[in-house]
Amino acid sequence: MNKNLLKQWSGRIGLMALLAVFTLPLAVVVQQLVAEINMGMSLTQREKEGLAYNQTLRNLLENVIQHRKLADIYLTGNADDEEELLKTERTIETNIQHVEIVERKLGITLKTKENWQKIRSQWQLLKSELQTLSAEKSFLSHTILVQSIITQMIHVGDTSEMILDAELDTYYLIEALITKLPTTIEETAQAGELGRQIVGRKSITLAEEAQMTVFHHLISTPTMAIARNTQVIFDYKPKLKAALQTEVQASLNTTNHFLKLIQKDTLAKVASEPINYSEAGKIAIANQFKLYDAIFPAIDRLLQARLDNYIWRKYRVITFTFLVLLVVVAIYVALARNWQQRKRVEQRLRVQYGITKTLAESDTLDEASAKILQAICESLDWDIGEFWTSDPHHQVLRSTQCWYGPRLNVPEAIQRQPIVLPAGKGLAGRVWREARSIWVADLKKDPDFVLKDNDPKANLHSVFGFPILEGERVIAAMFFFSQDFQYLDSETLQMMLTVGTQIGQFMRRKQAEIAVRHAEEQYRSIFENSTEGIFQTTLAGQYLSVNPALVKIYGYDSPEDLLTKLSSIEQQLYVEPDRRAEFLNLIEHHDRIANFESQVYHKNGSTIWISESAAAVRDRDGSLLFYVGTVQDISEQRRSAQKLYQALDFAETASRAKSQFLANMSHELRTPLNAIIGYSEMLQEDAGRFGFFADYPRPQQDSRCRKTPAQLDQRHS
Repeated sequence: MNKNLLKQWSGRIGLMALLAVFTLPLAVVVQQLVAEINMGMSLTQREKEGLAYNQTLRNLLENVIQHRKLADIYLTGNADDEEELLKTERTIETNIQHVEIVERKLGITLKTKENWQKIRSQWQLLKSELQTLSAEKSFLSHTILVQSIITQMIHVGDTSEMILDAELDTYYLIEALITKLPTTIEETAQAGELGRQIVGRKSITLAEEAQMTVFHHLISTPTMAIARNTQVIFDYKPKLKAALQTEVQASLNTTNHFLKLIQKDTLAKVASEPINYSEAGKIAIANQFKLYDAIFPAIDRLLQARLDNYIWRKYRVITFTFLVLLVVVAIYVALARNWQQRKRVEQRLRVQYGITKTLAESDTLDEASAKILQAICESLDWDIGEFWTSDPHHQVLRSTQCWYGPRLNVPEAIQRQPIVLPAGKGLAGRVWREARSIWVADLKKDPDFVLKDNDPKANLHSVFGFPILEGERVIAAMFFFSQDFQYLDSETLQMMLTVGTQIGQFMRRKQAEIAVRHAEEQYRSIFENSTEGIFQTTLAGQYLSVNPALVKIYGYDSPEDLLTKLSSIEQQLYVEPDRRAEFLNLIEHHDRIANFESQVYHKNGSTIWISESAAAVRDRDGSLLFYVGTVQDISEQRRSAQKLYQALDFAETASRAKSQFLANMSHELRTPLNAIIGYSEMLQEDAGRFGFFADYPRPQQDSRCRKTPAQLDQRHS
């Protein structure tokens, strides 16, 4: 008792010591949390700055691509677009001024100064030398400038840490804005220009075909990524779908249309069916820029909402800190009062988890009960745990499993000794009689508690036992003993009753598994040893499983041999081609069929007669799954029946021949017999008149002998 009290006070002292220094960890946590919020705010603000910088580069990119196209047309001899070319140059100058403004504000933070000076120098050189350049060199210089702008956009995304954005909604949008759309736009523009040249010449070279194939890959890959990523975003945040769906779909549709135009089989038709690649590319680029312009404000709104959330979180953390400091004393008191309760809750949860895991992993009741006893005793500070079962045959109760705590120091010889009580005796007998749990605070005062010599329970005080029920019948019981005066609260009692229910379910499940296993063994025995062939077939006419008897009937070496070689019942088994269809028709209408006789092929090529009985197996919805059935070899019966039919036919033929013979004989003998009979009657009358045979009685004629020849003839006719 003193040890238990010391243990309780040591826990409370530790709790009070922890609470005494609570303010310092709280301050550290709050400082760390505020620092993380400030870091998040700084990162979000930097992302917004990078987004604003890239928006100015986007306008410059669009106009440089347009200037490249106009310059190519102008330098190939079409001076009609010169005014449009000059207008685009002025627009680019305006774009450069806008970038300069943002560069002066954010260039140091985003580390863009060196790259920007390079872009500006490339433009000035290109503009000054444009009139002296060939169309090919102009296109190359413009392309280098475009690549520099795209590189600068990616660099800004990196230095502003937009690329590292971990939020799902903004991550995919930023990826599309920085790494997907700009390169897709550039590849689309180059493919459109090359397509325009091919259509103009009405011919295509092998090098151009290869280049178009490369363009197709470079455009289709990021396009598919954008389609996939935007769908993920729409599923994650449906509100963005309304803002972006139209532009996303338009960009995907026009880009995919352009991709179809630059496919190899389409390019082969340029000589006979010219296609306006330039117009298709122009529309695709326009929609890609529209998608860019739709994504930009969406990202900006998401970043601003995130920034506002960080600010609100910061205010909440600071406010919460002051509130915590005000109620810290109340928390001390509440924690002190709830410490013991929380400890018990944790113990119960640990016990429930351990028991659930043990029951899930154990194969037998002995294995599970041993682990459960140990888990409950160690978690709830019990010293002894016992698992009792009933032996109705011998009218006794047995302790099949026992666990002893280390502080009892019980010898292993005593631990292994079984405990047996007559039915109805002891604490276990009381649980079986009353079918309810028992709680005894002081074992020495309980009349049902009996000690034996060297009993390890001699110094125990408290015991708790509960039954494991199957309906209202007790099938097992568990008991737990302690040296200390344990207090059993209602939550722990309910937990132990739940444990009893779980163990009862486990026992019933294991019994059911044993019964199922026994049934499976019986079925397997019937399946393997049956003299009738047993099968399962698919709806398409393939065997799923066959037993040895069926293998023997069909003449195969093994079930595997049959399943491998007899792959189509309809085509390989039945002699009559339509017999399988008749079988399926009958079973489809009646769900089962009996004594369905057919002539089938033996493995050796001969034919045999079989009789099938089968049934359809369906799922809960009534859908047909497969067929099961049995097969009997009736070849011998068929041969015996055939011989019987032949014998009957021969007998009928002989009978008809006999009747015909008798009729003919009767007709042939009719006339002579009439004369003989008449003459014999005359002799008999004369003998009578002369006194012959007077002393002898006259013999009576048999009625059968008195029939006339006509009557005999009628009998055998």
